[in-house]
Amino acid sequence: MTTIQAEIPTITTERLVLRETRPSDVPALMAMSADPLFTEFIGGPSEPNEARAWLMIARQWGMWCLRGHGMWAITLRSTGEMIGRTGLWWEPGWPGLEAAYFIASAHWGNGYATEAAREAVRFGFEVCGAEAVVSVIRPDNRRSLRVAEKLGERFWREERLHGAVKHVYRVERGAWGR
Repeated sequence: MTTIQAEIPTITTERLVLRETRPSDVPALMAMSADPLFTEFIGGPSEPNEARAWLMIARQWGMWCLRGHGMWAITLRSTGEMIGRTGLWWEPGWPGLEAAYFIASAHWGNGYATEAAREAVRFGFEVCGAEAVVSVIRPDNRRSLRVAEKLGERFWREERLHGAVKHVYRVERGAWGR
């Protein structure tokens, strides 16, 4: 039997720790998936489901194993509380390497999404060698659109993905960080 191992780096920012998702994150993942505010733009709330949370963790680890990048759990440095996910996502048919970010609604308005996603974009350019990074956002998700703009991303094009119209924001390597 072949074992594939993932090396998932831990990144520390001023207020956050980005680390691998863990079984101990299941309750936080379940709570987020049941929150109608959190899920408004990603399919709507679902009944808290431990099996679904485990599948999410497996999908995150699988991306790290297969692609060398993936999503991190976002935790507060001060308490260790898991408050969301960020990282790099790419699946077949996707418009590019995506910097994705999801913050529990109780923590909105603190700049955590921008702080975490900035590290995902940096990782995409500096570690993965990407020429561009995108964010795929529902057009009416004003919060996420503002985060993308703070990351230096600009509207690139519109696509229909996962059954809904999405706006794709993009930043190229040479334009990032200016």
